Amino acid sequence: MYTHATEQLDSTLLMITTDRLTLKKPMPADIDRLVLLINDREVSASLSRVPHPYGVSDAKTWLGVAESSPYTFNIYLADALIGGAGLTVTGDGDWELGYWLGKDYWSYGYATEAASGLLEYAKPRLPPQSIIMANVYPSNVGSIGVLKKLAFEQTGSGEVFNVSRDASVSTLVYCLRTT
Repeated sequence: MYTHATEQLDSTLLMITTDRLTLKKPMPADIDRLVLLINDREVSASLSRVPHPYGVSDAKTWLGVAESSPYTFNIYLADALIGGAGLTVTGDGDWELGYWLGKDYWSYGYATEAASGLLEYAKPRLPPQSIIMANVYPSNVGSIGVLKKLAFEQTGSGEVFNVSRDASVSTLVYCLRTT
């Protein structure tokens, strides 16, 4: 599915292209659209580190985080921002996969396509035998389906603090080992 990545000296110009999507670094021009999409209560509630309401200052903070992270991207469909995907290193050296889509873009296979493109790009660049994990809420059947399509296996359960819900929430833990 992943077709290619264009990488230039300036990491903000990195683009990953899939059949229908482009993944690239968030830009200041994305702020209004980012706020519009994530400020939806159903979207923010499915993301552990996103507040609700989500405002311009939150989007600006996100831009700074994405700029310093080599594997954090926004997802675009025909040049329109529709979501985000990223890999972040955890405290124990593993990697955590995260992704989100604006509600109007759910159930079209975009999350699977974007995450697949990101993983195909990142896996050869990660240390050998890296573990990529993802936490998903048991009620989020769409996201569970995405992880299964990407060959993640459920390895346990846990809890994460969800900022928008202001509570600890039970999760299922899925993992994928790179080769």
